[in-house]
Amino acid sequence: MTVNRVKLSILAVGAAVLATAATGCNASVGEGQGNGSSQPAQGGSTSNNGGNGAGNGSGNGSGNGAGNGNSSGNHNVPVKASNRCTTTALHPELTMQNAGGSVASWMLTVTNNGSRTCTLYGYPSFGLKNAADELLGDSKTVYVQHPGAATSITLRPGRTAFAGVKWNVCSDGDLIGGLVLTPPGERSNTPVNLEGIGHSQEVPSLKLCSHSVTAGTFQPSSQGVVFPS
Repeated sequence: MTVNRVKLSILAVGAAVLATAATGCNASVGEGQGNGSSQPAQGGSTSNNGGNGAGNGSGNGSGNGAGNGNSSGNHNVPVKASNRCTTTALHPELTMQNAGGSVASWMLTVTNNGSRTCTLYGYPSFGLKNAADELLGDSKTVYVQHPGAATSITLRPGRTAFAGVKWNVCSDGDLIGGLVLTPPGERSNTPVNLEGIGHSQEVPSLKLCSHSVTAGTFQPSSQGVVFPS
């Protein structure tokens, strides 16, 4: 009887040890999942980093989709007025990238002509003017996440940011006299200087099929910003 009791005690202790080990394994997995889901908070300085953080936290399989979703929604993040690039500080210029065809593709450059460093984030907005230099009330800008998500750009004096712009051209469309630009977060606008292909001064007649302009995100480099024609 005594031997049997000892055996039972040994078995009970062994079972308890196994249960403790199993509990310890489950706890470590839970802790790992917690660390993964907290990564997005560490990578929120730019929209791209935020997307990657969400992707890492969700895992390899579904992480990429979650990351892209997060980055596309970050264009609504405001920039403090004290840091924002103002309308008066920026010099905008549109340079034509293609000749002929039904789609006119342009590269927008905005140069910081001010005396302080500012932050640019988001999309350019445009207003169209008629031949009499009057602003058209039904002007519309369509925002497209091209060539990628918006990213926070630190624009020092003399430095330039880039964005792609396009619109549909019709031979019987409305003749546009020019464009004005409103930077992200601003309410005032400034005239846009237009240049032909190769920075020539010859700009074809601007006959748009509608009063709508498509704009991509501001980027720190010109690489990939031009819409394919």
